[in-house]
Amino acid sequence: MKTLTSRRDVLKQAAALTALAVTGPLLAAEVPIPESSAKGFKIGGVDWELKGANNPEAFAVAARLGLDGVQVDLGNVEAMRNPDRQKQFLTLAQKHHVEIASLALGIFGDLPLATDKRAPAILDAAIDIASAMKQKIILVACFGKSDIDQPAKKMDAFVGRLKEHAPKAEKAGVVFGLEGECHVEHYLKVLQRIDSPAVKAYFDTAHAHVAGRDIVQEITWLKDRICEFHAKDCGSILLGEGKIDFAQVRRGMDAIGYRGWLQIEQWVEVSGKKPLGFDESHRRNLQYLRKLFPKQA
Repeated sequence: MKTLTSRRDVLKQAAALTALAVTGPLLAAEVPIPESSAKGFKIGGVDWELKGANNPEAFAVAARLGLDGVQVDLGNVEAMRNPDRQKQFLTLAQKHHVEIASLALGIFGDLPLATDKRAPAILDAAIDIASAMKQKIILVACFGKSDIDQPAKKMDAFVGRLKEHAPKAEKAGVVFGLEGECHVEHYLKVLQRIDSPAVKAYFDTAHAHVAGRDIVQEITWLKDRICEFHAKDCGSILLGEGKIDFAQVRRGMDAIGYRGWLQIEQWVEVSGKKPLGFDESHRRNLQYLRKLFPKQA
């Protein structure tokens, strides 16, 4: 049986969004918890944890675990330029009834986006690959050697690179989602300087916590500049057993009207351990998130 959203629920959500428009970012306590669980979320996993970056076998693993999709890392983009390689990924996704949720350029963690002469060609190729595979979102790693919070001169080059490729991305209907480890004010400054609907923030729940801010405030400050979410805890591979309050994450999403993908990233860097084993850790995390983020009808 479908549960219909009550008029009271709608009015409460409208009030929250009105407050957001007038006052800016909200604190967790200011956003009402919905009385009914509005559906509309898809939950995927990242291929670099399921099977390895740019490994098409990740779709079989995702299907076994009950995930809706896989975020596919493009590697150095060279292999993925090949139409046959693209077809392989699309065919396996269809075979296993698992979607390609979005793409990723993790390579920029080790290759400076702002200064490396290879970066423009990688960004350009990623747009072409996304278009060919009918994908809309490309996560761009903005930490490590591509830290989004850089000295002024490097920041100018960082912004310049993205501004250069934004028009092509806009025309293709592709969004670069910048994932960094910085305060939301810096995120906003960077996005405002680039000034393109094709460049947004890729919101990682653990990074937001590390930045030391109320997570609802972080989400509502960025609002529609968020293109997608990583569901990651801070201090534990098991979601909800670390420092992240995922009920508050849901509150923030409700305040900005987000309904879309969450990609589980178990953050193996915490210790590398899977306390319940590989499969059961993933299944447990999916089950935990499903209670807060119901599946699309």
